[in-house]
Amino acid sequence: MRAIRSFVASLAWMSALARVRAGLVLGLLGLAPLAFLDQRTAAVVAVGFWSGGVSMFVLHARFGFTRLLSLAHLCWLPGVVLLTLEAAPVVPEGGYGAWLQAALVVSVLVLVADVRDVARWIGGDRAPLVTLPG
Repeated sequence: MRAIRSFVASLAWMSALARVRAGLVLGLLGLAPLAFLDQRTAAVVAVGFWSGGVSMFVLHARFGFTRLLSLAHLCWLPGVVLLTLEAAPVVPEGGYGAWLQAALVVSVLVLVADVRDVARWIGGDRAPLVTLPG
């Protein structure tokens, strides 16, 4: 429980832009797919998102709020594959189709940034991205 409290406290000290971005990702990949759980892709995206969240708690407890947290987004890969397969040929109409497109774009953008972050961490950039006061 302490690891979760520390992680959440770190989120509060991120920049405003980073908090908005995290909120967008939470809403689009963590909450919105719950409205479409009758669709396999949405269920896989939701499970991947929340599994990645648990992985972040574990990584944060061990390494702090560093670029390595991006590694947790590997849990998203099965969902991204399904999003790509389902959104590419013919996008379904309505809310589900709109969610598919938005989720695919956001997932790919986040994963591209994640590759850069993990590469920087491997290259030695291991400074905390957020430092709690006190």
